[in-house]
Amino acid sequence: MNPIIDSVLPNEGSVPSDRQAEFVGLLGQNYRALYACAVSLGADLHQADDIMQEVSILLWQQFDQFESGTSFVRWGRAMVRNVFRNQRRSQWHRKHVFNPLLVEKLFEMHCGEEELLEIRGVALQQCLKKLSSRDRKLIDLFYNKQHSLTGTAADRGQSANSLHKAISRIRVRLSQCIDRQLGADRD
Repeated sequence: MNPIIDSVLPNEGSVPSDRQAEFVGLLGQNYRALYACAVSLGADLHQADDIMQEVSILLWQQFDQFESGTSFVRWGRAMVRNVFRNQRRSQWHRKHVFNPLLVEKLFEMHCGEEELLEIRGVALQQCLKKLSSRDRKLIDLFYNKQHSLTGTAADRGQSANSLHKAISRIRVRLSQCIDRQLGADRD
């Protein structure tokens, strides 16, 4: 597993509490997103590792303040940003450190894009439910099971071209559905 996540696990023989298990699960699910956030702020990979080590400890120490059911990744991103800022402040005397205002803007842009992707992902799930079972099966086969276009076409007794067109039509409908869904949410 991950050494940082492993460090919050109880010793062998002891049973983790539900809260510990929840924390380990949430950190495991969101670790890559938080790491990506650290890198997007301008940290190199070694700095991102250091930031994530500190962030993981802080998240665990402050986990009693986290409300179950809220966005762990949003809470974690705020921690990443604060740890990154603190590290940058201590390094400000070095030549090649980004201006804090630039870093703040980059962080806001990154978080905004991630939130938009989360919102679009939720809308996509709702739109997928509206597809016919035949279209859902085709999308599932092609994307979730990651079959090739030619292999899927051969399995279905179709030409690759006709299957490509069918998938393209479904994707257009899904895109339009997502746009309608998000437009309805704004109204």
